[in-house]
Amino acid sequence: MHESPSGTLLPVHLQPKSDELLSSWLVRLAIAHDKKPDTFYSLISPQRPKFPLYIDETTDEQILCRIELATGVSTERVKSTTLTPYGDSLPKYFHLGPEGPRSMSYQWVMPITHRDSQYQLFGLQYCPGCLSEDKMPYFRRKWRLAFVTVCGIHRTLLLDRCTRCELPIDFQRNASEVRNKRRQTLTMTRCYACNFDIRTAKSTSPPRSTFSDDLEFQEFLLKALEKDEIIDHRGESYSVSMFFNKLHSLTELIAFGGFGKFIRTQLCAHYGIRSFIITQPEKFHSLEVLNVKERFGLVRVAGQVMTEWLKDLMHFNWTNRSNLPYPPLSDDAFE
Repeated sequence: MHESPSGTLLPVHLQPKSDELLSSWLVRLAIAHDKKPDTFYSLISPQRPKFPLYIDETTDEQILCRIELATGVSTERVKSTTLTPYGDSLPKYFHLGPEGPRSMSYQWVMPITHRDSQYQLFGLQYCPGCLSEDKMPYFRRKWRLAFVTVCGIHRTLLLDRCTRCELPIDFQRNASEVRNKRRQTLTMTRCYACNFDIRTAKSTSPPRSTFSDDLEFQEFLLKALEKDEIIDHRGESYSVSMFFNKLHSLTELIAFGGFGKFIRTQLCAHYGIRSFIITQPEKFHSLEVLNVKERFGLVRVAGQVMTEWLKDLMHFNWTNRSNLPYPPLSDDAFE
């Protein structure tokens, strides 16, 4: 009954939810049609019957048009569910080269693990409270951003993995698993590996010392993505792309720079923040692959610095210093 030739409207017309990720919407549509994601996608694109691995990063107009024809949702609306609109505000990655994860095109956008990857990447975060309150659970675009680490609604840290088996979240694979040949087991929220319902996972609340500041800074960054420029309290304006680039450089310095641990410790002491450690990644040496607690701490510290030293940091030339992999701040930046 659900089979429909490519180019004709599918029988179930689910619209994308607010801030929903494209892959999340398509998997919800697959479940609504009682099909696995790969099988469902073959209805949209018979020429490419396998669900695209990096569809959230797609710029392929043919794919977007096929989705429009099958769902009745405009190409512009479909495009708005991808991560590509962030490219208007976030700088492109330029130092990862061929060793970088394929889905890592922009700074602050986290890469995710796919079945053909030998490395576990925890780039899809979630809030159990939001998922359990959704009438139909769905995954938000902002949960793919490295500086988004807390849920402003439930005031808890986001989670970035299954809390039972510690594997990355892969809702496409969740919906591909059919246990006991019962179709009603198709779901986005049960872990494909251990069958744990991530909606019941326990989140933790961040330290309360500056939590309101953390939420305020995160909201500021999310709103900045929708603007062309940022204006500081002195009335000076900066391009959004430059701002996020400087914030990224500062955050990676605090995390990985030659004196990163020392600078991080000093800044935590200066701002009254509990010191924390950074687990050095085995591969893909970038902040986007760090776990959510580490990124929360880094953005907390970097946010304090940017608030106090925005003008100085925006005009600092990060590239004319030493040959460390992550250029340091000026010597007098913290005097």
